[in-house]
Amino acid sequence: MQKAYFTPLAKVPGPWYAPFTHLWLKKQVLTGDRTHYIHALHEKYGRVVRISPNEVSVSDAQAFKEIHRVGSPFVKSDWYTLLSSGGPGAPPGVFNMRDPKEHSARRKMFARGFSRDYLRNNWEEIVHEKVKLAVSRIKDDSAQNGKSDAMRWWMYMASDITSILMFGESFQMLESGVVRLPPLTF
Repeated sequence: MQKAYFTPLAKVPGPWYAPFTHLWLKKQVLTGDRTHYIHALHEKYGRVVRISPNEVSVSDAQAFKEIHRVGSPFVKSDWYTLLSSGGPGAPPGVFNMRDPKEHSARRKMFARGFSRDYLRNNWEEIVHEKVKLAVSRIKDDSAQNGKSDAMRWWMYMASDITSILMFGESFQMLESGVVRLPPLTF
């Protein structure tokens, strides 16, 4: 109860239950509706919305830049520690590092491979082909059904591009039209 009212988040708008429980948000995650649910909250409450007792969602380009910029004063939540691929107690990867200084040092090791010039010279053509395929699938879907779930196709596109960048091959979700993940081997 104390977290509901005696916190800086108390002034952030949102549904009446958000200060008290995260269960409704978890239900949205489990049913695959989290994105749609949060979008609806932003339409109702504005650019910054409290979605659970300790979590807000920000839908503002300037705020996004400030939150995620290099050197930002915002620290990743404890949730990121759960994402360690080595299991509990394993050292974090660059994605789930919470310590800003440690993250900065690790990020510098990878910086060259993610520079604008490197990505453009080595990956732009592949990304362009995936974008063209996604647009084509959206158009085909629309022609066949009278409507299309563009978000589904953009998610498939993002997954295919990410899998190419991370693993060297596509998950082929755009081609198949279904979620396809390779078997994990360790």
